[in-house]
Amino acid sequence: MTPKGVKKNATNILTGHIKRLGSESITINDEGDPITRFAILAKLVWDKALGYREEIKLDDGEVEVTIHKPDRGFIGMIFDRVEGRVAPVAADDSKGKTSLADRIGEQSKVRLNQLVKKND
Repeated sequence: MTPKGVKKNATNILTGHIKRLGSESITINDEGDPITRFAILAKLVWDKALGYREEIKLDDGEVEVTIHKPDRGFIGMIFDRVEGRVAPVAADDSKGKTSLADRIGEQSKVRLNQLVKKND
């Protein structure tokens, strides 16, 4: 078992690296302004939310056009961010608690075994 602070420190280190890499400029736009990874990621999220048209030039010179429809998941993500809502976090099942389905299953086994014993 790891000490409590170890996981938090590892998370902070990872977050720091993600922020540093996201802030790096990796290209420039037509006006010569630098574009960061975060800006590219934000543009991708907006494109997914609003839908976009993708053109791919094939080897034979033809252009294949794909229309991507708006994605409700990305729309919801943007709306939640604009409203200041916190992103949902997955439940942590590692605390040793059994799920409701498992508890019901165990109770059912016990009751069935009791019925079998009564009928013998």
